[in-house]
Amino acid sequence: MKSTFLTLVLITWVLVAGAQNQKSAKRPQTPKAPYPYYTEEVKFTNAKDSVTLAGTLSLPADSGIYPVVILISGSGPQNRDEELFDHKPFLVISDYLTRKGIGVLRYDDRGTAHSTGNFRTSTSVSFADDAAAAVAYLKSRKEVDPRQIGLAGHSEGGMIAPMVAAGNKDVAFIILMAAPGIPIVKLLDLQSERLGILSGGTKEMVDKNVKLEHGMYEIIMKNHTNSLNIRLTAYLTKAMASLPPEIRPAADVMDQEIKTLIRRSTTPWFKYFLQYEPARNLSLVRCPVLVLNGSLDAQVTSKENLHGIKQALDKGRNRNYKIIEYPGVNHLFQEAKTGAFEEYQLIEQTMSPKVLDDMATWINSIIRR
Repeated sequence: MKSTFLTLVLITWVLVAGAQNQKSAKRPQTPKAPYPYYTEEVKFTNAKDSVTLAGTLSLPADSGIYPVVILISGSGPQNRDEELFDHKPFLVISDYLTRKGIGVLRYDDRGTAHSTGNFRTSTSVSFADDAAAAVAYLKSRKEVDPRQIGLAGHSEGGMIAPMVAAGNKDVAFIILMAAPGIPIVKLLDLQSERLGILSGGTKEMVDKNVKLEHGMYEIIMKNHTNSLNIRLTAYLTKAMASLPPEIRPAADVMDQEIKTLIRRSTTPWFKYFLQYEPARNLSLVRCPVLVLNGSLDAQVTSKENLHGIKQALDKGRNRNYKIIEYPGVNHLFQEAKTGAFEEYQLIEQTMSPKVLDDMATWINSIIRR
């Protein structure tokens, strides 16, 4: 069935990150056990929400004291490997950094895999609390240097990392991977435009789609009462009825699409996410920051978001940051041709080796041995 909208941005944010594997594929970068370093299955608790997070702690050896990076996943329910389409980017990052002398903690999102809690009722604030609990847990480990605990967040995780670092002196550094740097509602407009173009839409149809979706966002941001569903239903019904006959869905299909859109766009997570402005917390970050994005990122466009992050860090007078844009790299940090969503599962590479090397080199350049 052809989607009424060329892109459904709010669904894309949730489903791209949490996509189920369609079939087995070649993933040459996925490391295989046994590993030449120490790993341990761990659990820690976010006492605030009574949530137990399950994860894997990787250390260069079973003795010694090491810097450790906590990996924070993007949107949607993620396991500790941030697995999608047979890719396991967090496992690849963890393996690479640990081999370079840097410990890594990665964990299943709340309500996912082996972690407890309710993902559906949570917001980015909840996930920030979970990351903060991970920091507190690492401070209790004798193998971890408490002065060298960092955060590395991808996509929404790159939004969450500054939320934690802004109010936590125990965070020694953060790495922002394809992180939002502009108000989320503006980011979604840009995402819709870029994905629409990559989908082959005409400028007229893409512009119409952006306008329709933005209208829906405005209704959500202005209405927090029981009338929200009614207002959204009326808006979407009128919007879909105005579509050209050749792409206008049948009445029963239209009704189902409207219900799906409303269900996904009125979750606690999306309503919070939609109104979030990353600059607020970015301007409060005092620790060193590494900012990474790819020029072909269609979900978090590099030019606008890197500029927004830089402005916010400068406003907060943080001079200890480094920004890198990678030519020909997509939202997942794969070397790509277009950056389209469909490429994610077709590309065998999980992550550009250049990105991995830059992460390890930067961390080792700032930590205190």
